[in-house]
Amino acid sequence: MSRWLLPSRLQLKHAVKVGIAAGLLAIVCWHANLKMVHYPAMGLVATMLSLNTGETLKNGWGRLGGSLLGGLCAGLWISGLGLNPLAGTLAFSTAVLLCEVLRWPTMQNQAAAVTAIMAASTEFGQQPWEYASSRVVDNCIGIVIGILVTLCLWPEHPELTLKRSTSAIVAKLQHIYEDVCQALATGIVPQHEATLAALVSQLQQAEATLEASVYGILGWVLVLQNWSDRLMGLRRLRRHLRSLSHLSPALHSSQFRQECQPFFDQLWPALRAKFRVLETHLQGTGHSNPLADSPPPFALLHERLTHLRHQQITKKYPLDDVIHIYQAVHLAQRIDQDLSQLQQEHPPQSRTALGAGASSSTPSVMIGCGESSKRA
Repeated sequence: MSRWLLPSRLQLKHAVKVGIAAGLLAIVCWHANLKMVHYPAMGLVATMLSLNTGETLKNGWGRLGGSLLGGLCAGLWISGLGLNPLAGTLAFSTAVLLCEVLRWPTMQNQAAAVTAIMAASTEFGQQPWEYASSRVVDNCIGIVIGILVTLCLWPEHPELTLKRSTSAIVAKLQHIYEDVCQALATGIVPQHEATLAALVSQLQQAEATLEASVYGILGWVLVLQNWSDRLMGLRRLRRHLRSLSHLSPALHSSQFRQECQPFFDQLWPALRAKFRVLETHLQGTGHSNPLADSPPPFALLHERLTHLRHQQITKKYPLDDVIHIYQAVHLAQRIDQDLSQLQQEHPPQSRTALGAGASSSTPSVMIGCGESSKRA
């Protein structure tokens, strides 16, 4: 059988959840002797359309809120104006407008459907409040069953999933940096475009997980932990490493590099140590705040480059070589800031927790070359 025909583990779990929820709903409807069982059934189906817990909660509460809002709007207008097209139009418009203004997109479809049914049906429109209350109760039965089954059976752990993804991304970024250091020594352009593309895919998956999970209590936890900024920091670090990788062959052949070589000999190992410490920090194998040890010598580099500029030594070298050194210092400083920020944003992880689920920024250095200045 073709692989695309085989369901994934997540799809199989979701199918089991829907089946169990449907069985529980049938038991409840049978014991409660409900006359309109299709309303709880529609509420259950609409709630469990998504494989993700966050989307399930959003769909469920949106449908319940839409039933309540639609019934309230239709009941008020029909009670005041009677059952006629004008009352139905005003009820429909009011419900949709409130959802738009208050930014309740998940409620809009259900609110519009309830108002339209109440306004168009002579049976339901004659007793608007009775119909509205019955719709809310019936939908609530299906929604609550769907949400409880989703939360209790194979519950998701988006926070642990994001932490595990972050650890894997940092490991790949560290590997890219090692390739860059090798390129600085040999001048051979590192071939890791495939790794960079895979990182983009991993970041997109992590962002999709975050977006789908930011709802309800678990979503608030992710918001308070500022996961959007954490993923953005990883994107910045990848971008800066990619730029440094493209610059590494020019740095290797730069004649001007010899003027600052002792400082670069300290800089690259210091950044390598930061990568290793951040990785062990995420895995729970490092101590709490080790990134302050052996900081990169940016201040010394700044002083050295300022001295070379003031002594007119930079004019003895090709302009491109000088510019490449300035760009390298700038990128190294950005990488240092990214690593420090990531360390601050990620609290220490215990090895047990990760296995179960899975800065003081360096100040900007202003360096000039001739009459123009570059931001390093």
